[in-house]
Amino acid sequence: GAPGTDSVLGLTCSNGFACSPSATAAFESNTTFSNVEIINAPQETTYKACYCAGPCHSAWQYTPVPGVIRVPAANFSHTLDMTTDPYRLTLSGPLETTRTNFAAAWRLKYVKGFQCTLPEAPRMSITGNPASFTDEVELQVDPAGLTSADIGRYTLCICSQEIDQSNSCPNYERVAESAPVRVVRTEADSQLTADTLVTSQRLSMQAGVATDVKLVGHQLQSATWGNAQVRLVSFLDCGANIVVTATASVDEGMLVARVEVPGDTTPKQYTVCAKTTTGAFSIVGDMWLTRRVRLGQTWVFHPDRESSLEVTGTELDSLTDRVLVVDCSDTCGLAGPSMAVNTPGKDTRLPAMQSFRSYSPLPSVGTYEEDTVERGVYTTIADRYCHAAPLAAPEAYSCASKCREPCIAEECFCAGYLSDTVDSTALCLSPTACMRVCSETEGCYGMSMHSTLPRCFLHSEECGQQVDSGTLGINVEYDFLIRKQALRRLDIDRGGSSPTMLRFAPLAITGGGRFKVCFCDKEQFPSSQLVCETEGDFAIEVGEIFVSGVSCLLAQPKLRRVSCVEQYHGGLRCGEGLGSDVSRGIATRIVDTPSAFGVSENLMV
Repeated sequence: GAPGTDSVLGLTCSNGFACSPSATAAFESNTTFSNVEIINAPQETTYKACYCAGPCHSAWQYTPVPGVIRVPAANFSHTLDMTTDPYRLTLSGPLETTRTNFAAAWRLKYVKGFQCTLPEAPRMSITGNPASFTDEVELQVDPAGLTSADIGRYTLCICSQEIDQSNSCPNYERVAESAPVRVVRTEADSQLTADTLVTSQRLSMQAGVATDVKLVGHQLQSATWGNAQVRLVSFLDCGANIVVTATASVDEGMLVARVEVPGDTTPKQYTVCAKTTTGAFSIVGDMWLTRRVRLGQTWVFHPDRESSLEVTGTELDSLTDRVLVVDCSDTCGLAGPSMAVNTPGKDTRLPAMQSFRSYSPLPSVGTYEEDTVERGVYTTIADRYCHAAPLAAPEAYSCASKCREPCIAEECFCAGYLSDTVDSTALCLSPTACMRVCSETEGCYGMSMHSTLPRCFLHSEECGQQVDSGTLGINVEYDFLIRKQALRRLDIDRGGSSPTMLRFAPLAITGGGRFKVCFCDKEQFPSSQLVCETEGDFAIEVGEIFVSGVSCLLAQPKLRRVSCVEQYHGGLRCGEGLGSDVSRGIATRIVDTPSAFGVSENLMV
């Protein structure tokens, strides 16, 4: 497994077994990963390092490195009680000094992020100056004027003025924390007056789908908001770069507007503005727009029973798309994973769950045509190769046979020759010729074809087992192609992920309750980012998980008149119109929600 991102800096993990960056230097006897830092905890902590030579996508590919990493306890530690006003800060450590008061001896600051070289967070100021203390002191943190820009992760840093009497401290050190310090609400939200909207709201919407945008308010009055408007703009100015404007009204204490964004709208973060019947537009939050994942999905789990998530959509990518399960009261994009979530065999501290067999999505069928060769129908699995021993290469096409000596004719295809030895099974042929040779060779199941060079390997039926189990090797320089007669195995849903469904398993949740499922959309990444790195990447709320007995399910209006399908790896996926899944070839069984938990088959919801 991989280290939790709250304690290890310099490594980011998109799942339990895929982390970046790669090694900065690699030699036969050692490998170096630079700029990795482990944060000291309040107590001594032991870490184990595991190494993968690549490709890296499963636990079995990692080998424990001999020895352990022992990180000593931090010199100072603290807790921050954010339920009080102001916040109560308790600092522990070797604080005794000859100075007459605390402020004369020590300097403290909160920074937004992890590095103590960052400037002090201006709206997390620390106050208090006790005259007597030994190894513990209580101070206050005044979060006055917090805005949505202040939401995030904070680190406390300390500097001894006995070491440096200058006004600027060059040697701040990080203060360990009993729990991560995160600001998730703003001061403006905590001082709402009647008939106003909450600010800094975070919403999700799917492009091309009409959605009820629901804005939370405090004692909203129909007279004020009865003919209000909600607007989506592409930046912070409510009057410019308008995407859509819709009429809103008060419904069950919330301001609700039916909004549909065109399907070709760029998926990214937008600003949400609202106005009363007579007022002007003002910013009330942000909207994360996605075009690929379907929102409003619902799942039902049995308490403490192993289950799964099936997330549906279009153009889904099991290699990069990830989900995060948070508590119902938490906010997608701000919160870490729920402590109630148990992913057997994986590190529950990780911000992202690994998609089930995510390294091998179900292949899609494509037709290849060329004037000179009838190649028939082949199935291409991109960026994969079969790691079983290839079939012997026909000598006439062998790279070693025809290219060891200079061969410059066009039909030689010696650009695919990579210093192959006489026992190499590589063929130097064009893709068309490779397919023809495979079709004419008895026992040829498929081939590993180089994506840019005229080079391929023929394979037997043994590779079919790797296709079935999702264990083909990963290599971006090769594609695996399957012959026509092998397509029969692709008509069966074998529990993997596909471009229309991501499967996340195994997953269990302790106890009952409701939970949110947050989605990390690769289309929201900046150009320099390749994987889901932090909780902030999981900003899109996909739906809810209900973990409960049937009596509680019946109390949920949204689950009374919907169909539920049994998921491949356990649990139920519920919604309207799920019967169409069967016609699309997805292996599901429509069930009555109560019967899945052992209640009478005649009881309908």
